[in-house]
Amino acid sequence: MGLVRPRFAPSLLTKSDKPDTIEQLLHNILAILAGEDGDTMELTRAVGENIKRIRKSKKLSMERLAAEAGVSRSMLGQIERGEANPSVAILGKLAGALKVPAEVLLENDDFEPLLLL
Repeated sequence: MGLVRPRFAPSLLTKSDKPDTIEQLLHNILAILAGEDGDTMELTRAVGENIKRIRKSKKLSMERLAAEAGVSRSMLGQIERGEANPSVAILGKLAGALKVPAEVLLENDDFEPLLLL
């Protein structure tokens, strides 16, 4: 399974090219996160920044978010600093605790999307 940069806008993907579920989308993105290139680090950092920004906008402490999501405060801190790659399950728990769709945590305007083939 190789990584290929699309040469077309994501909106031009056919139905068969798009993941069927958010779980598949998250799985694909986390597979990219498992690599060690610059794009990976950028996306990992963006996920952490999104979580931190949303947490602060909702006036939640790290301790409270960690408790509500069922993750340790230490793990949350590592994720927010871009030092740890959260699993799909943890992203789902954090999104639920923040009351946002999981895909919001993955947003990054500077990240060039990759497709797994």
